[in-house]
Amino acid sequence: MSNEADSPLFRALESVAASPYAPSLRALSRELEKSKPSEVTKWVNIYTCRIPSLARLIISALEYEPYAPTVIEKLAVVEQIRDAILEYRPSVIDASLKAATTSESNFQKYASMCTSLLSHPLPSGLPHLPGSLQSFLAHLVKLIFLNPNRSNIRLLYRLLQGKHGEVQDVLTRGSTSYGLHTALGGCLSADQSGLVFLALACLARIMSRSESASENLEMNRTSDANGLEASAGMGTPTSSGRSLFAGDKGGKVLRLAANVIISAATGGDDDEEVVSLALVVVEAIDADVVRTWAESREGMFAMRKLAELLSNGNIPHSATLQQIAEFLTCVVGKAGASSLGAKVIKSLQFAIGEALWREVSYASTPAVGAKSRIASAEATKSLCELLSAMDPFEDTSFVEILKSGYLLAASSGRNPPSIANLCAVVAHVSALQTFERLVETWTPLRNAFLSALATNEFMSPVTRFLDTEPLDVKAESCAGMQGKSNACPGELRNARLDLIKVLCMLPLKVNVCLGGEPTSAPGAVVIDQSDHDSLDANLSCNFINKLSSLVTASPQQSRHHPYNGSSGMSSNFTNGFAVSIVQESSTPYIHANPSYEWQQRLLLDLNQEAAHRHENLVKEMGKICRDLEERCMNVEAPLRLAQSQARKFAEELGNAKRMYEQLQTTTEEGHERVTFEMNSLRDEKERLETAVGELVSEVEEATSRSKSLEDQLASQAANNDELKLLLGRETARGTELEQCLAQERDAMTNLRVHAAELDQNLSSAREELKAASEELQRRAEAMASLQTEVHEKTAVLDEARDEAEAHQVQIGELEERATELENIVTSEREASAQKDEAIGNMQQEAEALRRTLIEVNNNLHLQQEAFADSERSRASLDSKLKEARMLHEHTVKTSREELNDLRQQFAERESAMVTENKQLMKKLAKLQGLHEKQRVEIAQAQELSRKLSSLFPGATILGQRDELPTSTTPQQTESVPLTAPTVPVAKRSRRSRSPTPKASDYGDGNSDQQIRETGEPMHEAASEAESDGDEITADDTRDMTMDFKALVRDSRRMSNYAATRFGLTQGTNYGTGHEDDEVLGELNQLGI
Repeated sequence: MSNEADSPLFRALESVAASPYAPSLRALSRELEKSKPSEVTKWVNIYTCRIPSLARLIISALEYEPYAPTVIEKLAVVEQIRDAILEYRPSVIDASLKAATTSESNFQKYASMCTSLLSHPLPSGLPHLPGSLQSFLAHLVKLIFLNPNRSNIRLLYRLLQGKHGEVQDVLTRGSTSYGLHTALGGCLSADQSGLVFLALACLARIMSRSESASENLEMNRTSDANGLEASAGMGTPTSSGRSLFAGDKGGKVLRLAANVIISAATGGDDDEEVVSLALVVVEAIDADVVRTWAESREGMFAMRKLAELLSNGNIPHSATLQQIAEFLTCVVGKAGASSLGAKVIKSLQFAIGEALWREVSYASTPAVGAKSRIASAEATKSLCELLSAMDPFEDTSFVEILKSGYLLAASSGRNPPSIANLCAVVAHVSALQTFERLVETWTPLRNAFLSALATNEFMSPVTRFLDTEPLDVKAESCAGMQGKSNACPGELRNARLDLIKVLCMLPLKVNVCLGGEPTSAPGAVVIDQSDHDSLDANLSCNFINKLSSLVTASPQQSRHHPYNGSSGMSSNFTNGFAVSIVQESSTPYIHANPSYEWQQRLLLDLNQEAAHRHENLVKEMGKICRDLEERCMNVEAPLRLAQSQARKFAEELGNAKRMYEQLQTTTEEGHERVTFEMNSLRDEKERLETAVGELVSEVEEATSRSKSLEDQLASQAANNDELKLLLGRETARGTELEQCLAQERDAMTNLRVHAAELDQNLSSAREELKAASEELQRRAEAMASLQTEVHEKTAVLDEARDEAEAHQVQIGELEERATELENIVTSEREASAQKDEAIGNMQQEAEALRRTLIEVNNNLHLQQEAFADSERSRASLDSKLKEARMLHEHTVKTSREELNDLRQQFAERESAMVTENKQLMKKLAKLQGLHEKQRVEIAQAQELSRKLSSLFPGATILGQRDELPTSTTPQQTESVPLTAPTVPVAKRSRRSRSPTPKASDYGDGNSDQQIRETGEPMHEAASEAESDGDEITADDTRDMTMDFKALVRDSRRMSNYAATRFGLTQGTNYGTGHEDDEVLGELNQLGI
């Protein structure tokens, strides 16, 4: 505090204020950008007499200096500087507003300056706002609606924070308010906390202004319909704004504001502006929401944390201390939490007591003492504001703290005239004014305070204060004090005068408030001594005389500065209240009478009593002085000895204090280290718990996936069983087909027997030929059905092969996935079990460490041993963690090796299955080749049958299908008589060959019907030939004989071909039968 005058901002302001011409404002602008508004206010309170010259210079530089708007923006926030600027140039507001609306660049340049000039009520010389304000506000609202950034919203908040009713009416009007609500509501989801709280603060100001306007309109509302419509129109934005600060939304906003304030109190990076905006938002939140939050666990913890910080005094800035006190006062006032209020009161009492102790302990250091007095005054003010927000209660233990603050304020008037002491005096004036407002409404507090004033301990410093004359200062400028650490003498004198007035008015007001209850006589007050204590008459008279001396002082002695920053009371108010104090009795035995005679009589009695007491006091003091003189002569040597001992004890006490501070520092460092270790262990534990939770979730997921894969494998296994059953049935059908082929071979043997009989007996050739034809028809039908079954079997085998291949692929994939999942599940289960064991060990170690830390907190002298134990525990814990990690890595490695082995086994099994499938495909291809050969042979037999039909047009073959006739040996063919009748052959439609034979290629029901239909005319032709046999000539016989010989030759060739292809000779079998047996045997061996 002693170096405030040497700060860069103070030097820059003093250099500009003391300059005879308008200097460059670049340095001042740079320092103002880095400083807070509170520092400017502090400079104004210290150097009030330099405000006019400063205002004149910065206004003169506005025309040509580019930094002038920024400087005016920062300085006009202080009301005294703003009033000085407007007094020197009243048109600066109108000119700035007009310039700001000309272009966007000018708006960015002059808008902030305009809002700063409008942040306070206009002085008496400017009763009305300029006309250009409407266009400026319209342009600002439009910019906020189009581009709601932080700079534009800060301009709006400055206007809403001011006290201009006209400006706020324009901004809170119906359509404008709705647009602002929409634009500001979109900013609530921004990432920047500053922008969010600016929007919330603006909404809170709009809501409060709308509510006040609605209340005024409600009070003046009549039954007129227009009035009702107007009130309804005013209530719309209020209800929409209120919803944001009530209910669940209000709770979220309150928690957000509380977190910002707690972060600032614990040294966070939140700036002072955000914290002040959070306080504005908290004041606008509904009382029910605040009460609910204060009763919740989160609210109780936050309030307890703030109260502890307030009592410990570990808050980095005094401004943050004041903001915390305001937040606690607001919450306690709205929530009505008496227990919480009592805790906060105790915290403030501790803060005040610590400040008083520091002021007494460091009395030899003026800077520390002044800082302690300022802290004590701010804490006293916060305590009074908190008490005013609560309901009165009977516990008045805090009165001693307030009394100490009162005495400390009384002693502040005798301190040297420094800047720090001036700030302390101003702070004490503000605190005592708050206490004065508090005692007016709290009866137990008034009684307790008067009882404290009546003690002898209180009388001595108060009497000494009343006897002290204020600083005599001539009416001259303080410009010659540049660069000095002393404050302005005139300003210091004004601050001390304000302090004297407050110190005198406070006990007099308390005494008047306790004067009694009004009686039936108007204006009469009856004092009842039995109900309360009253102020001593002499002390009251001294207070009144002190106030009278201040009231009767000339204006040059009391106020010689035109711009005073102290919040003192006017002379008229002080004079009137002093007369009212005289009219209302301060003695318990006199009834109040407002007449002038009573005043004179009371003053005469009081003066006589004071003179009598003064004489008695002089006599008693003479006796005491003589007695003291005798004692000093007799005890001079013991006194010197006592003084030397006192100095020795003081040195020992200083050494003990230094050792205590060193021990305390060591203890705090040790506690911080322990706290850091605990936090690190707690973080490690939380990280391991999180990792275990993730592993458990992964294991559960893998388990569910393995179950689903097992279900799929089961269903696939069932499908494979069905396919095996189907292949078994197909194998049985192949066996049946083999039996049919054997039967066909037997039938062919019988046909050869019949052919031999036909060679021996040509006469019975027709009957035997008919029987052979019937047998051929049956064989053809059987062969066709056999071929159809073979085709169907081939198609079914193809489909089964495709399905088997697809299923084998799916089975391979599913088995591979199942194997991998089983391995992963197994490894993860083992790892989780090992980690659970390691976590259990860690928890045990953490519990042991916690007990060790408790012992450390209880026994500070055993810290080193506790630290060693904690280090060893941590080392063991680290080694266990390393072992757990190594075990986990070994488990993972082993699982990967097993997985690789399983994959290799699966690959070998897959290759074996592929080989078996290839063999099966070869067998199927071989079987298809055999069937293709049979189809070709059947086609050749059909061709031969067509040739026979052409040779024997009159013969009829019943039931002939796509099959060859029964062949005979060459010997049998030669023995056939020439008179054998010709056999007509049915005409057959030619079919186109296809690569794959179909069932229709081998005949169907329609072909049989066609053969029967074509066979009927052939029978008729044969009968006709037999009936006309007598008419056959020798030529015809010769021709028929030649034809028959040719037929025999063709039959011989056909028989040889059939014997060669189908094995129709005696003792031979079909070649396809053995090959089919081989194929079916191999299929049975493969298990298909």
